[in-house]
Order: sequence, then C-alpha cells, then structure tokens
Amino acid sequence: MKIKRLPQKLNPKLQRDFGWIIKQMREECGLSQLELAKELGLKSATAVSLWEHCRRKIDLIRMWEIACICGYQVDIKPLTP
Repeated sequence: MKIKRLPQKLNPKLQRDFGWIIKQMREECGLSQLELAKELGLKSATAVSLWEHCRRKIDLIRMWEIACICGYQVDIKPLTP
C-alpha cells in the first residue's frame, strides 16, 4: 500500500469552496455568525467571518463541529487514485 502525502497548499478554489460551504450550512440552519460562534464556544463572530471569507484556515475538527451544529453528517472516504 502506497500512502500519498497531501499537498501542503490547497488549491485557492478549494479554499473558497470550504468558506462557501460553511456559510451555506450556517444560513440553512438559520444561525447568524455570532450565534454559530457562541455554539462553538467562541466569544465573537470574527473567526466565523474569517473562515467564510477564506482569510483563516479551518481545521477538520472545527469543520466537523460546524456540520454537527447545523445538522449535517460528515463522511470521510479514502482517496481514489
């Protein structure tokens, strides 16, 4: 089995897609940026805004937390060659 290393820098379009996905999940479950931030245990909406505008990277755990708060399921699948 050969394990491929993931790229260190993500494609800018892919980063924009993550921001767009976060915003769509948040809006579909009817939360403001501040309300989502409070659910995540943050004091302000700044981090949520930065994630949505792709000005700050988001880690997998935070993405999973946001998905759970908004009622989404996260699937992790193996990479296909």
